[in-house]
Amino acid sequence: FILIIGLVIITMDTFTVGTTIGNYVLDKKIGQGSSGYVWIGKEVEEKENVVIKVIPNNGWRKLEFEREVESLERLVHPNIIKLYDWMVKNKHGILVIELLDRDLLDFLDDFTINESEARMMFKQILAGINHLHTNQTAHMDIKPENILIRGSNILKIADLGSTHSWEEGDSSVKSGKAGTSFYCAPEVKAGKPYLADKADIWSLGITLHVMMTGFWPYLGQTEKEVLANAKKGKVDLADQYLSPTLVEFMMLMLDIVPENRPDIPTLLKHKWFNTAPESDLVFTPRGDSDSSASARYSATSFSNITDPEDAVGPGINLPDLCLDGLKTPRACQMMTPRMNDANGAQFEEGLIRPSPRNLNPGMKQTKLGKILHNFRKGFGRK
Repeated sequence: FILIIGLVIITMDTFTVGTTIGNYVLDKKIGQGSSGYVWIGKEVEEKENVVIKVIPNNGWRKLEFEREVESLERLVHPNIIKLYDWMVKNKHGILVIELLDRDLLDFLDDFTINESEARMMFKQILAGINHLHTNQTAHMDIKPENILIRGSNILKIADLGSTHSWEEGDSSVKSGKAGTSFYCAPEVKAGKPYLADKADIWSLGITLHVMMTGFWPYLGQTEKEVLANAKKGKVDLADQYLSPTLVEFMMLMLDIVPENRPDIPTLLKHKWFNTAPESDLVFTPRGDSDSSASARYSATSFSNITDPEDAVGPGINLPDLCLDGLKTPRACQMMTPRMNDANGAQFEEGLIRPSPRNLNPGMKQTKLGKILHNFRKGFGRK
C-alpha cells in the first residue's frame, strides 16, 4: 500500500511549477489528495487563471475522471462549474475548469448568513442540481465543499465525478454507496437499491442546515450515538437558529421516506422562498457582534482573483477516511455546544452535535473530533 502511494507521488511529481500542459502552464499547487492534485494554472495566450485537476488515469480514478468529463460537457448551466478543456497526459487525466474564489464551507467558516441571504444562495444551488435532475443525472455528493463561490453572490456546483445517470423515462434507481457520510441519505448507507435523485434531495437538506447553523442535524449523548443517528437518518434540527417555515422546508427534504421528498420544482414553490423580499447579499463576519453596516461585508467586497498568490481555491480533497464505507467530510468535530451561545440559543446539557466547520471558541471538542481535526490540519488548506 505504501509502495503504491509512493509510486503515485513520484509519477505526479512530474507535474511541477512551470510545467506546460496543452495551452496551460501550472502556476501554484492548491490541493492534494487520493484523487490527484489541484493546481492554479494560466492559459498561455489569454493569461486567464484556471483550475487544473491532475488525476491518475487508472482504476476508480479513471472512472471518476471520465464521469466528470462527460457530465461537465453535457450539463452546461450558469450554476454548474464550467469545463474549459480536458486531455490525457503522462497517464493522467487533466481537467481545466474555471477558477472561483472559494468553496461554501470556507465561506461559512468566515461568515454567518441569515435566512434572506440563504434563500438567494440556496436558489442557485437548487437551480444547478435541478439542471442535473432534468437531464437524468444525480450528483451523489452534494455538500458545501462541492459548491464553489465567486465573490459572495455566484454559486456553482462542482465535483461531478460521482454522478449517476439514467435513461429518460427510467427510474433513477442506483445500487452501491456514494457520497460523504454525514450528508448521505440513510437509504444510501443501507446497502440496498435507492432512488439517486431523492438521495440528492436529502443531501440538499443537510447542506442547508449546515449553511444556517454550522452543524449537521444530528444529536446524541455520545459520539457513537451521533454516528448511529446519522446512519439511521434520525435528524434533530438545531431549530434554535431556524424559523418555523424553514424548519418545515428542511423536514420536507429530510423525510425518511425517499418517495415523499419533493422534487426541486416543488421545493422552489415552497412558502419559505416567498417569506421576505429579496435584497442585496450582506454577510456578517463570524465573531463580529456589531450589526451595523460598517461591520458587514457586501458582495462588492470580494474581487475576482487576479494573482494566484491571493487565491483561495477549491477545497483540498483529502484521502478518504473510511466511515461506514463512505467518504469522510474534509473536517469533522464533535462538539458540546455552550449552554448559552452568542445568539442566546439554548442547548440541552450533555448532548453533542457534529460540525464540519472550524472549531469555534467556547466549544468543547471530543476525542474523535480532535483526531479528525488534526488529520485535517496535517494536510492543511492552501
